[in-house]
Amino acid sequence: MKQRIFVTSLATVTACIVLGFFFSRFVLPVSAENGTTETKSAGNYDISSDYLTPQQFKQEGDKDDTESFRRMFAAAYAAYNDIDYPENSPAVPWRRCKPIYIPSGKYRISGSIVDEDLTTDGGHKVRNAMFEVFGAGRESTIIQFIGNGETLFNDHITSSSDTSVIFAFSTFRDIGFDGKGADESQKNTFMYLASSNKNSNGVSTNGAQRLQFLSCGFSHFKKILECAEGASQMLSEITFSYCRINDCGKRDPNNTSHVLEPCDLFTLTCPQGVNWRFDYTDIESIYGNVFHFKGAGSVMLNGGSVVVKSGDLKAETVSAFNFDYADGSGHGSDSGNAPQVFCNGTRFEIWENASLLKVKNNCKSFPAVTFRSCNLNATTVSDDNLLVINGGVDALFEDCFGCSTIAISGQVPTSPMVLPTITFRDCSDLNVDNLVAKSSVKGTLETGNYNNTNNVRIIVDDSYDFYLYNQGYVHTVTKLNECRQQVNLSGKDGYDLFNLENDKTFEAKPYGFVKYVEVTVPKQNISGEATLRLYETAGETRKQIGEDIKIMFDSSRTHMIVINDYIENLEAVFTWPYSKKGASMNMTIVKY
Repeated sequence: MKQRIFVTSLATVTACIVLGFFFSRFVLPVSAENGTTETKSAGNYDISSDYLTPQQFKQEGDKDDTESFRRMFAAAYAAYNDIDYPENSPAVPWRRCKPIYIPSGKYRISGSIVDEDLTTDGGHKVRNAMFEVFGAGRESTIIQFIGNGETLFNDHITSSSDTSVIFAFSTFRDIGFDGKGADESQKNTFMYLASSNKNSNGVSTNGAQRLQFLSCGFSHFKKILECAEGASQMLSEITFSYCRINDCGKRDPNNTSHVLEPCDLFTLTCPQGVNWRFDYTDIESIYGNVFHFKGAGSVMLNGGSVVVKSGDLKAETVSAFNFDYADGSGHGSDSGNAPQVFCNGTRFEIWENASLLKVKNNCKSFPAVTFRSCNLNATTVSDDNLLVINGGVDALFEDCFGCSTIAISGQVPTSPMVLPTITFRDCSDLNVDNLVAKSSVKGTLETGNYNNTNNVRIIVDDSYDFYLYNQGYVHTVTKLNECRQQVNLSGKDGYDLFNLENDKTFEAKPYGFVKYVEVTVPKQNISGEATLRLYETAGETRKQIGEDIKIMFDSSRTHMIVINDYIENLEAVFTWPYSKKGASMNMTIVKY
């Protein structure tokens, strides 16, 4: 019996040894945590494991962890760089790198980890690298970026003859990045994406694309992803999943409402900077712009939250989505793409002077923005800051909650573009009266041959379709494509009764695209006829619309004057040459 117990115990011990070897070799990191492993001399690195760690590359004399990280990334690139890929392999020209594991602990980095000067021991510059980097959790593995206005991962190549990129198709997982800086200046950039180099034919080369950030954390950065000005190629497929981005924009420690350094987290300039996806990612306590569109690009938020605050910052520098670009820059309609934003089930908090949506573009190619099943209920903002419309935009709020305080402000520029249009669909708590009363849009917007003063078009379900100029709205009769505006002719008893003394002029302000004017005349005991002339007026300009209309009173009839034009101000002039001084009729403007 004792022998059997001994055999069983020996088997157990053997199993433990085997499992211990397996976990130490393939599961556990090969080095101690917190950078406390034994240092190695240059050129004496053991890279035979399945992944690399920064502890393997620590050297005597290193002031911080910057150089050990640079050696590690260069070695990860070199490990697989000599693979001879088939000519048609999808790996060409990209180079898969050896995985990198960063154990739990805090690592101090004072300069760029990856940039154009990163070179392997064999003298090869790191180019077209596909990195796979993972940590022990974003609260456990912390990269403290202590630079001052530096970039942690820099994809920019200054030489015009080098048409490669430094990295792309890379993944970062379970790592926390803190960009506060050595003096807590919060001026650092996490990643700079560039594709402005051109080959011998003058064509822009590919840039960093398909970057994934999974369960990572980002704090105290001025910029997280910045696209190079003039970038034109392949800055697409950027994914943040289950990440947390917080506390960006430096505040005065003695007065937290005073912001010393606003942030500008994500800047998009590239027409192919599309499919930037944020899945269940929380972006909170942001003092500055979250998404800054300086050109075309597209962003999708699925779930998560966005909390933007302004402190004492001016309103124009603080927003969740800021569209600020100009036509002719290569980022508008001539680039083939227009900016797009889609938010599904995202919770927004927009505080103080911050804005949810700010449109400053002056482009024909205007942004399209959709908020679907989003929650704005936690917003505490002055009524006229939430939507600041200074340009063309097509915005849709569908099945959203927290819309009761929404109002629109802005200074609409002079530009040949489509009217700004804001549509609300199935937003149960939208207060249309408040929206109309509190909104204020100033300026003149030129659309084609029409002068459209102070106009933003608002569509609400199947009920309202109106413009904000005169802070009044017209109930839609036949859904959204046609609304009817009654002209006041001092009426009673269902029709308008007015006295005619030679010429009688009535004025109406459609501020929209008028299909036709309809004049309904009941049969009356009046002999003779009246003449109706319609005029379009703009400033001192007055132009007759169509021909004279003869109105008879011997039978009930309806006169239709087709216009099919944008009308800002309409005058109806009735001429009555007979002794009878009164007549009844109804006049309606039918517009889109």
